[in-house]
Amino acid sequence: MLALPVAALPVAAQPVGPPPFRHISGLEIMRLDAHRLYVARGAAADNAARTFIEVARPLTVDIRQIGALGRDDVATPADVAQPGAALEPDAAMPNGFRARYAADHPLAGRPLRGWYYPVYLGTDTATPRRADGSAMLTRQLSSMRDDRPGDARAPEPFTTRRHAPMAFFYDPQAGFRPMTCQGWPQPACLWTNGGTRSAYALIENATATTWERVSAADWLPDSGRILRLQAVLRSVDGVGGAWAKPLAHRPDALLLGWVNRPGDVDVAFFELATTSREEFVYRVDPGVTLSIYAIGFALLQPF
Repeated sequence: MLALPVAALPVAAQPVGPPPFRHISGLEIMRLDAHRLYVARGAAADNAARTFIEVARPLTVDIRQIGALGRDDVATPADVAQPGAALEPDAAMPNGFRARYAADHPLAGRPLRGWYYPVYLGTDTATPRRADGSAMLTRQLSSMRDDRPGDARAPEPFTTRRHAPMAFFYDPQAGFRPMTCQGWPQPACLWTNGGTRSAYALIENATATTWERVSAADWLPDSGRILRLQAVLRSVDGVGGAWAKPLAHRPDALLLGWVNRPGDVDVAFFELATTSREEFVYRVDPGVTLSIYAIGFALLQPF
Protein backbone atom coordinates (compact mmCIF):
# COMPACT_ATOMS: atom_id res chain seq x y z
CA MET A 1 0.00 0.00 0.00
CA LEU A 2 1.37 3.35 -1.05
CA ALA A 3 1.80 5.76 1.87
CA LEU A 4 0.98 9.38 1.17
CA PRO A 5 3.24 12.09 2.54
CA VAL A 6 1.71 14.04 5.43
CA ALA A 7 1.48 17.18 3.30
CA ALA A 8 -0.75 15.34 0.82
CA LEU A 9 -3.36 14.28 3.39
CA PRO A 10 -6.65 16.22 3.21
CA VAL A 11 -7.23 18.73 5.99
CA ALA A 12 -10.77 19.48 7.16
CA ALA A 13 -11.76 23.11 6.98
CA GLN A 14 -12.09 24.84 10.36
CA PRO A 15 -15.61 26.05 11.21
CA VAL A 16 -16.22 29.74 10.65
CA GLY A 17 -18.82 31.81 12.42
CA PRO A 18 -20.21 32.22 15.91
CA PRO A 19 -20.20 29.37 18.43
CA PRO A 20 -23.37 27.42 19.26
CA PHE A 21 -25.66 29.60 21.34
CA ARG A 22 -25.78 27.46 24.50
CA HIS A 23 -22.49 25.67 24.11
CA ILE A 24 -20.75 24.73 27.35
CA SER A 25 -18.14 22.02 27.82
CA GLY A 26 -16.29 21.44 31.05
CA LEU A 27 -16.12 24.46 33.38
CA GLU A 28 -17.72 22.46 36.21
CA ILE A 29 -17.64 24.32 39.51
CA MET A 30 -17.05 22.74 42.90
CA ARG A 31 -16.74 23.96 46.46
CA LEU A 32 -13.05 23.98 47.38
CA ASP A 33 -13.44 25.19 50.96
CA ALA A 34 -15.57 27.57 53.01
CA HIS A 35 -14.70 30.62 50.90
CA ARG A 36 -13.35 29.32 47.59
CA LEU A 37 -14.76 27.61 44.50
CA TYR A 38 -12.87 25.56 41.91
CA VAL A 39 -13.60 26.07 38.20
CA ALA A 40 -12.46 23.20 35.95
CA ARG A 41 -10.97 23.65 32.48
CA GLY A 42 -13.39 24.09 29.60
CA ALA A 43 -15.09 26.44 27.20
CA ALA A 44 -18.48 28.12 26.82
CA ALA A 45 -20.21 30.44 24.41
CA ASP A 46 -20.66 33.90 25.85
CA ASN A 47 -24.17 35.23 26.54
CA ALA A 48 -24.59 36.52 22.99
CA ALA A 49 -22.93 33.49 21.33
CA ARG A 50 -20.35 35.71 19.62
CA THR A 51 -17.21 34.19 21.13
CA PHE A 52 -15.96 31.27 23.16
CA ILE A 53 -14.74 31.87 26.70
CA GLU A 54 -11.96 29.37 27.24
CA VAL A 55 -10.33 28.39 30.54
CA ALA A 56 -7.09 26.55 29.79
CA ARG A 57 -6.12 25.93 33.43
CA PRO A 58 -8.37 25.42 36.48
CA LEU A 59 -9.31 28.58 38.36
CA THR A 60 -9.87 29.31 42.03
CA VAL A 61 -12.47 31.95 42.90
CA ASP A 62 -12.37 33.47 46.40
CA ILE A 63 -15.54 35.26 47.51
CA ARG A 64 -13.55 37.37 49.97
CA GLN A 65 -11.79 39.10 47.05
CA ILE A 66 -13.19 41.79 44.75
CA GLY A 67 -12.90 41.63 40.96
CA ALA A 68 -11.89 38.76 38.68
CA LEU A 69 -11.43 35.51 40.68
CA GLY A 70 -13.46 37.19 43.41
CA ARG A 71 -16.91 38.86 43.35
CA ASP A 72 -18.34 42.02 41.82
CA ASP A 73 -19.63 43.28 45.23
CA VAL A 74 -22.81 44.78 43.73
CA ALA A 75 -25.99 44.63 45.82
CA THR A 76 -29.10 43.53 43.93
CA PRO A 77 -32.32 45.58 43.81
CA ALA A 78 -33.84 42.92 46.09
CA ASP A 79 -30.98 43.37 48.58
CA VAL A 80 -31.63 47.10 48.73
CA ALA A 81 -35.41 46.66 49.07
CA GLN A 82 -35.16 44.11 51.88
CA PRO A 83 -36.50 45.51 55.18
CA GLY A 84 -33.78 46.17 57.69
CA ALA A 85 -31.01 45.72 55.12
CA ALA A 86 -27.63 46.63 56.64
CA LEU A 87 -25.64 47.23 53.47
CA GLU A 88 -22.52 49.30 53.02
CA PRO A 89 -23.49 52.45 51.07
CA ASP A 90 -21.48 53.43 48.00
CA ALA A 91 -22.83 56.06 45.60
CA ALA A 92 -20.58 54.74 42.83
CA MET A 93 -22.32 51.34 42.78
CA PRO A 94 -25.29 50.80 40.43
CA ASN A 95 -27.78 50.37 43.28
CA GLY A 96 -26.05 52.71 45.70
CA PHE A 97 -24.81 49.90 47.95
CA ARG A 98 -22.16 47.19 48.03
CA ALA A 99 -23.02 43.53 48.60
CA ARG A 100 -21.41 43.56 52.03
CA TYR A 101 -22.42 44.45 55.56
CA ALA A 102 -22.03 48.03 56.76
CA ALA A 103 -19.36 49.17 59.21
CA ASP A 104 -21.76 49.21 62.19
CA HIS A 105 -22.97 45.63 61.55
CA PRO A 106 -21.56 42.66 63.57
CA LEU A 107 -20.46 41.11 60.24
CA ALA A 108 -18.99 44.36 58.91
CA GLY A 109 -17.21 44.00 55.58
CA ARG A 110 -18.23 40.40 54.94
CA PRO A 111 -20.20 39.32 51.84
CA LEU A 112 -23.97 39.25 52.22
CA ARG A 113 -25.67 36.01 53.15
CA GLY A 114 -27.43 34.33 50.25
CA TRP A 115 -27.01 33.00 46.71
CA TYR A 116 -24.02 33.75 44.48
CA TYR A 117 -23.83 32.95 40.77
CA PRO A 118 -20.52 32.14 39.06
CA VAL A 119 -19.95 34.15 35.87
CA TYR A 120 -17.39 33.13 33.26
CA LEU A 121 -15.41 36.10 31.91
CA GLY A 122 -13.52 36.62 28.64
CA THR A 123 -11.50 39.34 26.91
CA ASP A 124 -12.44 38.65 23.28
CA THR A 125 -9.01 39.70 22.04
CA ALA A 126 -7.63 36.46 20.60
CA THR A 127 -7.73 35.25 16.98
CA PRO A 128 -9.77 33.35 15.95
CA ARG A 129 -12.64 34.51 18.14
CA ARG A 130 -11.62 33.06 21.46
CA ALA A 131 -11.69 34.82 24.82
CA ASP A 132 -9.07 34.20 27.50
CA GLY A 133 -11.11 33.01 30.44
CA SER A 134 -11.57 33.98 34.06
CA ALA A 135 -14.50 33.92 36.48
CA MET A 136 -16.16 35.87 39.27
CA LEU A 137 -19.16 35.65 41.60
CA THR A 138 -22.21 37.88 41.61
CA ARG A 139 -25.56 38.15 43.38
CA GLN A 140 -27.15 39.46 40.17
CA LEU A 141 -29.48 37.22 38.16
CA SER A 142 -28.25 38.38 34.76
CA SER A 143 -25.00 39.12 32.99
CA MET A 144 -26.50 39.84 29.56
CA ARG A 145 -25.86 43.57 29.90
CA ASP A 146 -24.00 45.86 32.28
CA ASP A 147 -26.13 49.01 32.26
CA ARG A 148 -29.11 47.92 34.41
CA PRO A 149 -29.47 47.69 38.21
CA GLY A 150 -29.85 43.89 38.03
CA ASP A 151 -26.80 43.08 35.87
CA ALA A 152 -23.50 41.59 36.95
CA ARG A 153 -20.58 44.00 36.58
CA ALA A 154 -17.58 42.45 34.82
CA PRO A 155 -14.26 44.11 35.77
CA GLU A 156 -11.83 45.39 33.16
CA PRO A 157 -10.46 44.15 30.81
CA PHE A 158 -13.21 41.52 30.45
CA THR A 159 -15.76 42.28 27.76
CA THR A 160 -17.63 38.96 27.43
CA ARG A 161 -19.44 36.99 30.10
CA ARG A 162 -21.71 34.00 30.69
CA HIS A 163 -23.64 33.01 33.80
CA ALA A 164 -22.85 29.48 34.93
CA PRO A 165 -25.97 27.26 35.16
CA MET A 166 -25.85 26.97 38.95
CA ALA A 167 -25.58 28.93 42.18
CA PHE A 168 -23.90 28.56 45.57
CA PHE A 169 -25.32 29.54 48.95
CA TYR A 170 -22.93 31.50 51.16
CA ASP A 171 -23.15 32.26 54.85
CA PRO A 172 -20.70 34.95 56.08
CA GLN A 173 -19.93 32.88 59.19
CA ALA A 174 -20.05 29.28 57.92
CA GLY A 175 -18.99 29.90 54.30
CA PHE A 176 -20.29 28.07 51.23
CA ARG A 177 -22.82 25.34 51.98
CA PRO A 178 -21.29 22.04 50.76
CA MET A 179 -22.93 20.64 47.63
CA THR A 180 -22.19 18.74 44.43
CA CYS A 181 -23.86 19.09 41.03
CA GLN A 182 -24.39 16.52 38.29
CA GLY A 183 -25.81 16.60 34.79
CA TRP A 184 -23.92 19.63 33.48
CA PRO A 185 -24.95 22.02 32.01
CA GLN A 186 -28.47 21.55 33.43
CA PRO A 187 -27.41 20.30 36.84
CA ALA A 188 -29.25 18.82 39.76
CA CYS A 189 -27.42 19.75 42.95
CA LEU A 190 -27.28 17.80 46.21
CA TRP A 191 -26.44 19.10 49.68
CA THR A 192 -23.60 16.82 50.75
CA ASN A 193 -24.12 17.52 54.46
CA GLY A 194 -27.90 17.15 54.27
CA GLY A 195 -30.10 14.47 55.75
CA THR A 196 -32.24 14.74 58.85
CA ARG A 197 -30.16 17.48 60.44
CA SER A 198 -31.99 20.45 61.94
CA ALA A 199 -29.71 22.80 60.00
CA TYR A 200 -31.27 21.44 56.78
CA ALA A 201 -34.88 21.50 57.98
CA LEU A 202 -37.48 23.61 56.22
CA ILE A 203 -39.99 22.57 58.90
CA GLU A 204 -39.68 20.22 61.88
CA ASN A 205 -42.48 18.49 63.78
CA ALA A 206 -45.02 20.72 62.05
CA THR A 207 -48.70 20.17 62.81
CA ALA A 208 -50.68 22.57 60.60
CA THR A 209 -53.96 20.93 59.56
CA THR A 210 -54.76 23.70 57.04
CA TRP A 211 -52.47 24.74 54.21
CA GLU A 212 -49.40 26.44 55.66
CA ARG A 213 -46.85 28.34 53.54
CA VAL A 214 -43.13 27.41 53.68
CA SER A 215 -40.27 29.48 52.27
CA ALA A 216 -37.52 27.59 50.46
CA ALA A 217 -35.50 30.72 49.53
CA ASP A 218 -32.42 29.49 51.43
CA TRP A 219 -32.57 26.13 49.63
CA LEU A 220 -33.37 27.09 46.05
CA PRO A 221 -31.79 29.86 43.93
CA ASP A 222 -33.93 32.10 41.75
CA SER A 223 -32.64 30.12 38.76
CA GLY A 224 -34.31 26.94 40.07
CA ARG A 225 -37.86 25.84 40.79
CA ILE A 226 -37.57 22.16 41.69
CA LEU A 227 -36.79 21.14 45.28
CA ARG A 228 -35.46 17.74 46.30
CA LEU A 229 -36.69 16.97 49.79
CA GLN A 230 -37.01 14.29 52.47
CA ALA A 231 -40.24 14.04 54.47
CA VAL A 232 -40.46 12.36 57.87
CA LEU A 233 -44.04 11.74 58.99
CA ARG A 234 -44.79 10.66 62.57
CA SER A 235 -47.99 9.66 64.34
CA VAL A 236 -48.32 11.17 67.78
CA ASP A 237 -51.85 10.00 68.50
CA GLY A 238 -53.53 10.06 65.12
CA VAL A 239 -53.98 8.20 61.85
CA GLY A 240 -53.51 9.99 58.54
CA GLY A 241 -51.14 11.59 56.09
CA ALA A 242 -49.32 14.71 54.96
CA TRP A 243 -49.49 16.59 51.66
CA ALA A 244 -47.58 19.34 49.84
CA LYS A 245 -48.12 21.42 46.69
CA PRO A 246 -46.91 24.75 45.23
CA LEU A 247 -50.09 26.77 45.89
CA ALA A 248 -52.98 26.29 48.31
CA HIS A 249 -55.68 26.88 45.68
CA ARG A 250 -54.36 24.21 43.31
CA PRO A 251 -56.46 21.03 43.39
CA ASP A 252 -53.57 18.59 43.11
CA ALA A 253 -51.39 17.74 46.09
CA LEU A 254 -48.54 15.28 46.60
CA LEU A 255 -49.12 12.66 49.31
CA LEU A 256 -45.91 12.58 51.35
CA GLY A 257 -46.73 9.60 53.55
CA TRP A 258 -49.24 7.86 55.80
CA VAL A 259 -49.15 6.55 59.36
CA ASN A 260 -51.65 4.06 60.83
CA ARG A 261 -51.05 4.01 64.59
CA PRO A 262 -49.30 6.03 67.34
CA GLY A 263 -45.53 5.71 67.04
CA ASP A 264 -45.55 4.97 63.31
CA VAL A 265 -42.91 6.72 61.17
CA ASP A 266 -43.02 7.09 57.38
CA VAL A 267 -40.11 8.46 55.31
CA ALA A 268 -40.35 9.65 51.72
CA PHE A 269 -38.03 11.33 49.20
CA PHE A 270 -39.66 13.56 46.62
CA GLU A 271 -39.32 16.47 44.21
CA LEU A 272 -41.63 19.46 44.40
CA ALA A 273 -42.07 22.52 42.17
CA THR A 274 -42.25 25.84 44.00
CA THR A 275 -43.75 29.21 43.16
CA SER A 276 -41.72 32.06 41.68
CA ARG A 277 -41.09 33.17 45.27
CA GLU A 278 -39.58 29.77 46.14
CA GLU A 279 -42.54 28.83 48.34
CA PHE A 280 -44.86 25.85 48.75
CA VAL A 281 -47.61 24.77 51.14
CA TYR A 282 -48.17 21.68 53.30
CA ARG A 283 -50.76 20.25 55.69
CA VAL A 284 -51.12 17.19 57.92
CA ASP A 285 -53.99 15.28 59.48
CA PRO A 286 -54.69 15.76 63.21
CA GLY A 287 -52.35 13.85 65.50
CA VAL A 288 -49.61 13.71 62.84
CA THR A 289 -46.35 15.70 62.64
CA LEU A 290 -44.25 16.44 59.56
CA SER A 291 -40.58 17.33 59.14
CA ILE A 292 -39.14 18.28 55.74
CA TYR A 293 -35.40 18.39 55.08
CA ALA A 294 -33.59 19.84 52.07
CA ILE A 295 -31.66 17.36 49.93
CA GLY A 296 -30.98 19.49 46.85
CA PHE A 297 -32.49 21.27 43.88
CA ALA A 298 -32.72 21.06 40.11
CA LEU A 299 -32.36 23.88 37.60
CA LEU A 300 -34.87 24.10 34.79
CA GLN A 301 -32.47 25.44 32.16
CA PRO A 302 -29.04 27.03 31.89
CA PHE A 303 -28.85 30.81 31.66
